[in-house]
Amino acid sequence: MRELNELLEIKKAFEANPGITDVAELFDGPALSMQYIDGTMSSIVASDVDFAFLNKLPKRSVDQTIAEYNKMKSHGDSPYRTSFVGQSEDPHFADAYLKRKFDEMAYLSEGFTYNRVIARTRNTNDPEMVSSTSAMRRMLTSLSRGLWNGDRDALSVEMDGIVKKVSSLGSDFVYDCRGQLPGADVIQHFAAQIRSRYFGLANEFHMAVGSKNLFDQADLGDKQYIFLDGQNTGAGLYASRVVEGQKASFALNNKIQYVPDLWIDESNFGVPMDYDRSTDSVVEKAVGEAPPDTPALAVAAQAPSVPGSKWEAGDVGTVAYRVAAVGPKGASQATTSQSATVAANGAVELTITPAAGGNFAEAFLIFRETAPGNGDFRKIARVKRATSGDTTFVDVNETIPGTSVGVLGDFNSRSTSDETRTMVLSELMSPLKTTFPPGVGGLRLNVGMVEYFTTIQLFAEEKFVVFKNMPVI
Repeated sequence: MRELNELLEIKKAFEANPGITDVAELFDGPALSMQYIDGTMSSIVASDVDFAFLNKLPKRSVDQTIAEYNKMKSHGDSPYRTSFVGQSEDPHFADAYLKRKFDEMAYLSEGFTYNRVIARTRNTNDPEMVSSTSAMRRMLTSLSRGLWNGDRDALSVEMDGIVKKVSSLGSDFVYDCRGQLPGADVIQHFAAQIRSRYFGLANEFHMAVGSKNLFDQADLGDKQYIFLDGQNTGAGLYASRVVEGQKASFALNNKIQYVPDLWIDESNFGVPMDYDRSTDSVVEKAVGEAPPDTPALAVAAQAPSVPGSKWEAGDVGTVAYRVAAVGPKGASQATTSQSATVAANGAVELTITPAAGGNFAEAFLIFRETAPGNGDFRKIARVKRATSGDTTFVDVNETIPGTSVGVLGDFNSRSTSDETRTMVLSELMSPLKTTFPPGVGGLRLNVGMVEYFTTIQLFAEEKFVVFKNMPVI
């Protein structure tokens, strides 16, 4: 203490950090100063609150990789037969129609590492906690997207999501919005269909956050300021409004709740990009541990009168496409853009040639400009690779780039256990974290992984309707 006091007397200017942030420039008093480091991180990535639908799903434990169930298609009744009999006649006989169905388990796993040095130093946050939590949330993000948009045909390790399961029933269960919000009459129509044909009770309409925004703003016009609860209560004015849902005679309690969901939305699904640490930005590049190489792409316009074409006068012009190859361990960088001039009632044929070498590609992601010439490429399809040779895809404008999907239906509005249940998340193994002994995976590395064996099961796909090409904002 005596020596320190003498030093302080000798050098009165031995002061704390004068505001210099570059530690290499600090000297004298500032060199002794420690920076204050906040122990709480700020996050711009998904957190627990963002997995609302996953958390709400009813769950059950199973003990087989194939989860089977029986679906009753009919009691044996028909409007063309009757149960009425004559006074002395025998009863009529008919069999219930049952069908055995199954869903195959999907396996999710993410690994994490951190070295021995960082484990020994004093840190603002526990490195194992940060790494393992990030791994868990990567896994839950993949699962949340897969619950809606998974497609086992396109990528063999995925599960089939709700959109595919319902869409596979046919056009009666898919409504094409063509870039416009569905009207109340359309939603009421499908609620009535679910009730009258399939004995369900629609209760929720899940949609992209951007679509929910449009419902909140619909028909406000220049009346964007409204009184609280629609009345002048003296509490001031509120801009816009929050549309909770809509009334429908054949919905549960006559109400359909509008539910925004982060993971159902693929409207912003662009070409593969990843974070570049050197520039602290997101750049176009291959993504994953072992992505396939970039394929080759050729496009050609087809003459008008193509069956099923949805190219209309307002959509036509010179349109550009890009394609990326996808495998279980990543996606390639997208091809350069290729253009074709499409006419009304025409189509564009894409010919995709897999890379000669590299990792195997199971499917191809196809991106199209949201408007001719704007360079904003969004996903319109994910197609399975042909068993041999080139893969072809004919774009009849079935999917409008930059739009999303919504799902209306009976989301377990009455039961999770009896025959009126509609869906469940079956778990072969609940989320599990495993840490390995030091040295596994590297002499100075601590290694661990998180796993989850699960699949979504829809017991009554008929009680749902997919709304595709919904606008977003």
